[in-house]
Amino acid sequence: MLFKDTEASIFETEDYHRIMYQENKDVTVVLDITKQEMSLKRQGEWLTHGLFSLENNSFLLIKNELGTLQFDLVIESYELEENSLYIKYHQLEDGNKTTKHQFKCKWNRRD
Repeated sequence: MLFKDTEASIFETEDYHRIMYQENKDVTVVLDITKQEMSLKRQGEWLTHGLFSLENNSFLLIKNELGTLQFDLVIESYELEENSLYIKYHQLEDGNKTTKHQFKCKWNRRD
């Protein structure tokens, strides 16, 4: 999935980043990022919650009026830099790796 650049609200400490932005007028995204994991919350027509973690079980939940889908994930690579995050992960099905995905986010502050 690829989204164009957009304005975001960024809160940062030495060990934590919170990035909040709108994908479009109807979809809000909140990323909570630490050195070991990222929580993704995306609210629009559907509610998506994901945890991408080096220490805990990783998953992706997608909820809508028809129910909830849950995907278990295994993290292959988690690279947090000063102003970017790159995650490479596999979706699991019956305990076996299936599809491979990537997530990349870059941010710049305009102080």
